[in-house]
Amino acid sequence: MAAVAYVPRLGPSRTLKIFNKYIAKNLLVTQGMALGILVFVMLSGHLFRAFDMLAQGVSLVLLGKMLGFLVPDILRYALPLSLLVSVVLVFSRMSADNEIGALKSGGVSLWQMMMPGLYLSVFLSVVCLWMSLELVPEFRFRSKRLHWEALSGSPLSLLEPGRVCQLSSNLSVRIGRHEGETLQDIHLLETEDDGNVLRDVTAGSGMLIQKADRSYELVLHDFTLSETSFTDEQRVESLHGHTFLSGNTVVIPIEYAEAEDGRPLRRKMQMTGIKSLFGDMQLAQERGLPLIKYRMELHSRLALAMTPLAFFLLGLPFGIRSRRSETSTGLLICVILALVFYAFQLLGDCLENNPALHPEYIFWIPIVAYQIWGIVAISRLNKH
Repeated sequence: MAAVAYVPRLGPSRTLKIFNKYIAKNLLVTQGMALGILVFVMLSGHLFRAFDMLAQGVSLVLLGKMLGFLVPDILRYALPLSLLVSVVLVFSRMSADNEIGALKSGGVSLWQMMMPGLYLSVFLSVVCLWMSLELVPEFRFRSKRLHWEALSGSPLSLLEPGRVCQLSSNLSVRIGRHEGETLQDIHLLETEDDGNVLRDVTAGSGMLIQKADRSYELVLHDFTLSETSFTDEQRVESLHGHTFLSGNTVVIPIEYAEAEDGRPLRRKMQMTGIKSLFGDMQLAQERGLPLIKYRMELHSRLALAMTPLAFFLLGLPFGIRSRRSETSTGLLICVILALVFYAFQLLGDCLENNPALHPEYIFWIPIVAYQIWGIVAISRLNKH
């Protein structure tokens, strides 16, 4: 026999205050646990990488700072998801215990019951907005600075097999594996400031030697080099504008100090605050450059900030409709719908080169759809 919640005879106003505190407490406790789990899961990949860097000699304090600077970016995604999980779990349990039915019998509507969660979702949206516009870009920049500092002290720790490592502002390298200090299957790209490839180098093996002046020498063995940017006179002598060279050994200097010292003046768009972003947009507009990438960055940040409110309105009807045995199903559906939102984020990024489609507005499609669906579903449930 299902348990029936006991509602004390204290009058509608007093009863509502008691249950609002009760709902708010349950939401905060459940979200806190869900948030801790999500942050740990999202950080786990970075933790494994950090342990590997620690074994290579990177300072523990430096690694701690790098991981700390990643937390705000992770929270932008973990906070909305943890709120969604807590809303479904808390309201499904209240529905299963007939607490919602008892409150409605006492004259309390669903709109009144959802107020604690609504206030919490609005507060989290404001927090996510602040993090998206100011905190996350600044912390991304600081994390990148620490990356260069770690590179200065222990370059081999950042050369992870199968991943591209940026050795300087214009030089990136990818290795197949490394055995001690010897690197195997090396692929190196040197680009110009506009992103065009200047040199493409492959080598069977090599070593990265650090010098005293914060610079390196990359010694490559059994190499093949292709250059694509030359003077007009050189281009005449090359085949279709390319020159190919192969040999046993070549030494490529890497001026780390120059790249490091010039770093503060060159921030990527994802590492700029909202004021700098608008300033860059104004400058690009005066120069007649396309503004699509700036608009997409701005809309992406704003859409991410609205996810707590959208996920709250999405999860509430699923929670109220679910019984104990159906909670896992409703939670799974909500998580899938949340992943659909992030899939729209990726879709918008993929359409960046098609400004005629206005890909910046694609970010808002799931936000608007979830909010409208949630309001309609709650209105229908309130009438029953």
